Amino acid sequence: MSFFPSDYTPVGDGDGTPKDDRYFNVGSMPKDKDIVIRLFGPSLTGWQWFTEAEGKTTSHLSPFHQYPGKHPPGIKKAYGSEKPDSPKRVLICLIWNGTEEKFQVAKFDRATVIKEIEKVVIPAEGYEEEHAFQFLPVEGSPFTVANFGLILKKTGEKKDTEYSVKTIMRRANKSLIEDLIKLDPQPYLPALFVSEDPWLGKGNLEVTPSLPTTVRDENGADHEVNF
Repeated sequence: MSFFPSDYTPVGDGDGTPKDDRYFNVGSMPKDKDIVIRLFGPSLTGWQWFTEAEGKTTSHLSPFHQYPGKHPPGIKKAYGSEKPDSPKRVLICLIWNGTEEKFQVAKFDRATVIKEIEKVVIPAEGYEEEHAFQFLPVEGSPFTVANFGLILKKTGEKKDTEYSVKTIMRRANKSLIEDLIKLDPQPYLPALFVSEDPWLGKGNLEVTPSLPTTVRDENGADHEVNF
């Protein structure tokens, strides 16, 4: 018989708070390990920041068109600085985590990772060639599915942490599509903007999530990213 209970978490592995594995964050990825994911559209974009009061840290999220200002009240200090931090761009979408074999709601909050995703997705918009990266409609679901996968990897520590993104051409298999359709209710990502659980579905929620995700090219023109 073991001395510790079966759900015991060693102190060295964190504070013992159960991990909510319905969500994915690149900052929480294990170091030096390939994480294979598949993206599902449409995505959302917004702003994320953290406040601190009485020793408690609180996460905040707002749609892209509702910028909270450079220094929202109570925002935490920037890492390694005495100056206040500022809200960061965040890209939100449903993913299939092939490494852990589960659907997750991902919040990409690292600019380097978002830019690498843009490099893949933007050229894919509007292409119909068989070989092109695409997001394909799924009958029976509000989501579209990427016909490619991404391999994410985290290396280094603290300020030297780096993230890499590689693309693999791999269509979603039939069983994955079937599992997506079986999700009941279907995740409702805009719920995050009103501090609700996206895994409970849309229900009676009516949220205006954001303006379309856009990027600006070298000529100053804006392009929608509709995945």
